Amino acid sequence: MPMDAILPQNKRKETPFLNAIYNFLEDAITKIFTWLSPPVGKTEAIEIYLHYQTVNNDNSELLASIRQLDPWTISWSNICDYFYPHDFHSLLRACSGENTVHILTSMNWVTEVFGAHIMEYDSKIRRKIFIEAQNMISMTGKYKDPSGYFRHTKVIAHPYNIGDMGATLMVKDSWQDYFFKGQDLNIGEVSFVPYSHTHKTHTLLNIYFTFNKKINAYTGYE
Repeated sequence: MPMDAILPQNKRKETPFLNAIYNFLEDAITKIFTWLSPPVGKTEAIEIYLHYQTVNNDNSELLASIRQLDPWTISWSNICDYFYPHDFHSLLRACSGENTVHILTSMNWVTEVFGAHIMEYDSKIRRKIFIEAQNMISMTGKYKDPSGYFRHTKVIAHPYNIGDMGATLMVKDSWQDYFFKGQDLNIGEVSFVPYSHTHKTHTLLNIYFTFNKKINAYTGYE
């Protein structure tokens, strides 16, 4: 059957882009309410506020309103990839309550430090880096996937996907020093996401920290 006969019968409803985003968020929030609803007869309540504004150092009114909420945690996704470190930390300080722990992920950090790509090393040591990365994947795989569904020994993938995991281990601390330079804070952890066959990127960094030196960033308590 020709496509011009099929498409008119299955035409999508046209929705403005912002309305589509709003509908998606509304549906996601409804699901969260369903998951977290208290048992029947209980009076606990969860409040969710949806705000849409530009978050930057020029929007001081918004930053002050976030700080006033005294948030326990703030998740930033990979917004740090679009700021200079000093500007980003200034933004976070302006939002922070007394015990706020900040959680973020960096995807682009590998572009800010030399040595995060296996091809940036001499050919004589690339093989060593690759083998060590493969051994690491093999060791962590049996804990991450005890079912054995995915293969973690002699993984069949583009060599960059495996080799870069070994290369990034060698320079992660250098980037961490650069990112936190001049900041007086309590770092909880800067760690890699374990290798996963279903991920497009294998060099993500998960980061969390707090500006309160008195609390443990792992727990959020003193």
